[in-house]
Amino acid sequence: MKLSHLRQYQKLASFLYKYGTSDLVKHSGLTDALDFEPEEKEAVLDVKPEELVQDIKDMGPAFIKFGQLLSTRPDLLPAPFIKA
Repeated sequence: MKLSHLRQYQKLASFLYKYGTSDLVKHSGLTDALDFEPEEKEAVLDVKPEELVQDIKDMGPAFIKFGQLLSTRPDLLPAPFIKA
């Protein structure tokens, strides 16, 4: 692992932890498809669509493209997230 990539890995890990334990992931049905159940946090994470958009922008161009792809999948994201 290159030291120059360490910051990007940290951002990716934070992103996955934040959204991997949220209701957004549970709503997508991915937990059933992947036989994966995220750990429950003490406080339920209430993710705002604008927050997800900003987090994706902060991750960089490849993640922005992934976000654009997700915006075409109403079966994976609730309507407010697609509109954001």
